[in-house]
Amino acid sequence: MVLFQYLVSTLEADFVPRNIAYKESLDWVVIRESLLSVLVGSRKLVFKTFVKNCISLLNQHQREVEAKISFESASDSDSSLTFSLLEFEREALLSVKKLFIMVINLDLIRKEADKLSLTSRADGSRNPILEVILDELPYNTINLSPFLLTFTEWKWKLEIILQYFSRYYGKPAVRTRRSDDTQQDLTVENVLSLFSTAASAKAMAKKIFPEVAQLLLAHAYQACLSIQVDSSKADDATKMIGATLLEISCKFVSAFQNLRECNTDIEISQFEKEALFTAATLTRKLQNE
Repeated sequence: MVLFQYLVSTLEADFVPRNIAYKESLDWVVIRESLLSVLVGSRKLVFKTFVKNCISLLNQHQREVEAKISFESASDSDSSLTFSLLEFEREALLSVKKLFIMVINLDLIRKEADKLSLTSRADGSRNPILEVILDELPYNTINLSPFLLTFTEWKWKLEIILQYFSRYYGKPAVRTRRSDDTQQDLTVENVLSLFSTAASAKAMAKKIFPEVAQLLLAHAYQACLSIQVDSSKADDATKMIGATLLEISCKFVSAFQNLRECNTDIEISQFEKEALFTAATLTRKLQNE
């Protein structure tokens, strides 16, 4: 694990300044020659397997961190060894998260470079990391929750959730590699509209496990709340949410009610209960203002 942390640190030290340089010059070559781009584009690396292994690693360390925190809370001892192990697990989590975010950024830059006709066939192609993640997680609910808990930044959490639901929102238009899809970006409001009635929620439950839908909606709502205290990202937030906090809170409560109506035996986790309680409380508060 120490070697993995060193690898991520080396990739980050090379990629971050290149990312800044690209934003200033739009010189795709700067990014293409980065260590990260060379690594994930190498034919020697089976990218899908690499991402799946990273997901497993991330979830393993997330569970170990939670277990150690629970042990510390239940124990009266102040073990320096336990504290050291906890810090090691947190550093490991941070390294995996950094790697994921760097590759997501790399894919976003590649997407922009494609639109600007800065790339060529010589640059090769691979599935974006979010597509690999979304192919893997929805069918493994054990890994889904710890994975989402790891991504505390609302931007990346919403990016993952919205891209997942985009697979079930309407019929996508046929696009070319360089087509501009900015007009078709999904918002949280769009996602909640998929569960706006009992009939639509029932239709979605045939496509997505209701437990997965609930978990993703709860994390999306949590991200919306986080945005309220991050005014520096107001423009990005408006594009990704698509409605006011009052509207989102109302539709979130309605979505859960409709999901429960079509499946009365569905279980609600503690995290989802807290999100639902917060949404209901905020709805009443904001309506009275």
